[in-house]
Amino acid sequence: MNENEDKVEENKSKVLRMYIIQGVSLVLPIAIFLVFYIYWRAKEDLKSTWLESHGHWQIKTAMIYMAVMLFVIAVIVLGYGADHTSIKDLALLMGAFILIGVLNVWVLYRLYVGLVQFGESSAITK
Repeated sequence: MNENEDKVEENKSKVLRMYIIQGVSLVLPIAIFLVFYIYWRAKEDLKSTWLESHGHWQIKTAMIYMAVMLFVIAVIVLGYGADHTSIKDLALLMGAFILIGVLNVWVLYRLYVGLVQFGESSAITK
């Protein structure tokens, strides 16, 4: 084995851990912060390997996921009326749930694409 192959073998578990945590974050959104922490710790180790593209893929997914979730929370908190029974309030909640559902499907797609490429030991090209 050369030095680069050793580097890959040492860091495969970190990348796989990030994928698992992203899956968990669909149920427990606060877990997404662990992806940032693991990536931050492993960033230098992943450089110049095919795993680097997986780290970038996951960080982009995590950043968009967090941004949309924070947007949804802000809209609900700022837009939810005092009486909580108007059509506007119900539409706001329905829109938020739909947006979260679409976001979760998108994250599942990103997890699927990433894990397929990971299983083939290849960089993400999309």
